[in-house]
Amino acid sequence: MFEQYSEAARRTIFISLKIAKRRGAPEIGLEDLVEALVREDQGPTFAVDAAEMAHGAAIPVAAIHRPFLTEEIARAIHHGLQPLMPVNDVPSPTSTDLPLSAAIKKVLMLAYMFAYELSEGLRDGAAIPAEVEPLHLLAVVLADEGSEVAKIVKQAGVERQTVMAAIRSGPYSK
Repeated sequence: MFEQYSEAARRTIFISLKIAKRRGAPEIGLEDLVEALVREDQGPTFAVDAAEMAHGAAIPVAAIHRPFLTEEIARAIHHGLQPLMPVNDVPSPTSTDLPLSAAIKKVLMLAYMFAYELSEGLRDGAAIPAEVEPLHLLAVVLADEGSEVAKIVKQAGVERQTVMAAIRSGPYSK
């Protein structure tokens, strides 16, 4: 399934697994995915809370790149998500796999469908791969009006239309 995801999108999913394990969650939740999206977007310079660092080593993120989110918005999302991400006293063992929540499974499926549909629209006869990028994941999260996680992202100042514009102006648009 993940062969249709870019390296950055796969890394985001891996980071969400690390976040969920670190907090001792029974499954990878939507809040873990969005926290991972923020970290992947901001890169290694995104500083986390000192309390979080007490739970283990830093979580690896992408090399230097141009972030989509401003640092202020990234911090607002990060702090908004914290109440949804309780930390258990004992993190999950690193050797343990965690299941994906139903919400994550839905986002992953819809993001693939969305990336495919969008690539068809941009194609104009050229061979454009339908590869899921982190912004596809974010756009799908924002589409769920009833999601508490989406509300936090929107309150931080991220609108789905802005994400969509960034996707359209990405590397496959001409």
